[in-house]
Amino acid sequence: MHGRKFYFNAMETINSGATQSDPLQLFYDWMTLLNAGIDVCPIGSSDSHDVSRYIVGQARTYVRCDDSDPSKVNISEACEAIRQGKVSVSYGLWVEMTVDGRGKSGELTEIADKEGITATVTVKAPHWSSASRLLIFGNGKLLLEKSSSQGSSGDAPFIWQETITLPVASYDMNLVAIAIGPGIGESF
Repeated sequence: MHGRKFYFNAMETINSGATQSDPLQLFYDWMTLLNAGIDVCPIGSSDSHDVSRYIVGQARTYVRCDDSDPSKVNISEACEAIRQGKVSVSYGLWVEMTVDGRGKSGELTEIADKEGITATVTVKAPHWSSASRLLIFGNGKLLLEKSSSQGSSGDAPFIWQETITLPVASYDMNLVAIAIGPGIGESF
């Protein structure tokens, strides 16, 4: 970015106390940094400076590390996972994408088939929520948008899975999957 040095390695991409008029604006900013070669981990958090006006606990960062015993999470391992971008950011919906059956958030994956990229995206949510749109970005540009009218059924969690084929680029590409829902209209 014009020879500037950046002294940060994470960026808040969603905050439950400071929602933008365009909820994807900070994601666009983050993807622009990635596209410029600046390795920045996305972070989702709650703004708890004033809990009387803002609902806390909505935006989250899920870190991929050994959590088999939550009381004994290795802090160094979790910090290293954040440094490597091995996270998923959520505002209620949880998204995971694999490429050619391999890789998870923050991992580099080589494309086996030079004809196309096979990405499998899974969106999960509690039974009282759902996702209506799935967006796939490559280097910050929208590659694909899918809509869904499926909702949750009974007490089962909401799960939406899509396997899609994307064109192969002749260069490295940051793939990002974002799910958007209709929002919550009741107290949960």
